[in-house]
Amino acid sequence: MGQDRWEEIDLVEKGGNYGWNIVEGPQCLHGDSCAREGLIPPVWSYDHSQGRSIIGGYVYRGRAAPGLHGLYIYGDFGTGWIWGLEVQGGLAVENRLVATSPGHISSFGEDEAGELHVINIDGQILRLEKGPEEPRQSHVPALLSDAGVFTHMASLDPAPGLIPYAVNAPLWSDGAGKDRWLALPDTSRIHFAVDEPWVFPNRTVLVKNFYLPGAGAGGRDRIIETRLLVKRTRGEVWDGFSYEWNEAGTQATLLQGRARRVFEVPDPAAPHGRRRHEHRFPSRSDCIACHTPASGYVLGVRTAQMNRIHDYGAVADHQLRSFNHIGLFTEDIGEDYHDWPRLPDPLGAAGSVAERARAYLDANCSHCHRPGGGGRTAMDLRYDTPLDGTGLTQPASLGDLGLTGALRLAAGAPERSVLYRRMLDLGRWRMPPVASGRVDREAAALIHEWIAGQGGTVVEEQAGPPPFELAQNYPNPFNSRTVLSYRLSHPGPVAMTLYGINGQVVRHLVRDVAGAGEHRVVWDGRNTAGRMVASGVYFARLQVGGASRIRKLVLLR
Repeated sequence: MGQDRWEEIDLVEKGGNYGWNIVEGPQCLHGDSCAREGLIPPVWSYDHSQGRSIIGGYVYRGRAAPGLHGLYIYGDFGTGWIWGLEVQGGLAVENRLVATSPGHISSFGEDEAGELHVINIDGQILRLEKGPEEPRQSHVPALLSDAGVFTHMASLDPAPGLIPYAVNAPLWSDGAGKDRWLALPDTSRIHFAVDEPWVFPNRTVLVKNFYLPGAGAGGRDRIIETRLLVKRTRGEVWDGFSYEWNEAGTQATLLQGRARRVFEVPDPAAPHGRRRHEHRFPSRSDCIACHTPASGYVLGVRTAQMNRIHDYGAVADHQLRSFNHIGLFTEDIGEDYHDWPRLPDPLGAAGSVAERARAYLDANCSHCHRPGGGGRTAMDLRYDTPLDGTGLTQPASLGDLGLTGALRLAAGAPERSVLYRRMLDLGRWRMPPVASGRVDREAAALIHEWIAGQGGTVVEEQAGPPPFELAQNYPNPFNSRTVLSYRLSHPGPVAMTLYGINGQVVRHLVRDVAGAGEHRVVWDGRNTAGRMVASGVYFARLQVGGASRIRKLVLLR
């Protein structure tokens, strides 16, 4: 397991020193150089452009997937990708992608026959077995001209079958402009839903072009990137691919990982009227980090985003009516869409400040911050979630950014609100964390206005703070130790107990009379007898008087 930049697999030897916290993967954790003498390097490692959090598994000895026999099977929590690593003589010989889980992997299990099962954090248990061959990633066209998306690259004429669309609340992309299309295979159709993600047929393709306004020759807009989101030939899994355009705007090349390029763009406020703009191209794992299973993978093509008028050039029409009219849905959806969900434009004139702020959080944050979305905090930032159910009214649990009296959202006090301050950060606390390195000033001003205008409507800012709060442990999932924080408004007797998933007591962490204020307790993954407990789901219960709060913990060995 890694920390900030790298994930690694080690072949454990008794008494071996694997370098924590001197090295992380192949690199020094602090600075450019470090003393490596006596440290055992990892057998395999990858950086966060390829995955988010490594989940260890088993060497496969079963019969259901003979091609995997003898490989170390492991996965990644963030992407759901599952790899097979071949190790000979302590050295990695080959590492190949063998499967993709439809959810966030929390652990692997092995039965008595040696067959492997994948456990997802939402409770799914899946068996790993041989299936039809998937096309290898090498079959993805290296040049965009070979992908058949545009009939003419220089003029960007879309191929027949590509359908343009627009969204109500765009994802922030550091100020780049965008055009969007979708294509369905053959005569297949979309399963429409009003309040749930739409279900697309396999081999659906979503296309998005990115432009820098005024950055081209003669002050014209310059195309810099095309992203494809492609649904696989079976299952519900999607893959993201990023193509970088050449300077002439005549060809785009497939990128194998993250990339950064610097351009000059017009800016009246900058010296000489231009400024440097760094565009960040996401890796394939970055794409999957946002296009989560819990969100239905597809973020923009859903009712609340598509419920709008679109200018098709020759005519403007309602998108849902147009899609229905040309038969893109499996059934006639009628024309009652005027009463269906619709996100307001966060930077538009329609809708209240609160509605536009919540639309921005929905479009930019809710794909991770929702039940099962994989975010590290228990928040639900979907547009229609009541404010007191979003988790924003809880204390900050992943760091207070050095703010005095920090809360996730401090009503009437943006300066004490971690939500707002993380939008302004360009370092480790950056939100959104992927493919962005520039602050969305207009949206930040909107969120500032929303928080400032609440003036005591959030629980923490009313007549007084709640009697006590139990924050989500951090890190979670964790490997060796995790921190649980709780806050008391008044001194009194406190008990914190850990339970297993079957309700058995694992350990009593706190039995004391505690003072008012913040308190922290560390759990090292051991039970009352001092023995290490197994990987799994545990529950921490904080009791203060006759009331209690419970948090779920995930331990991954």
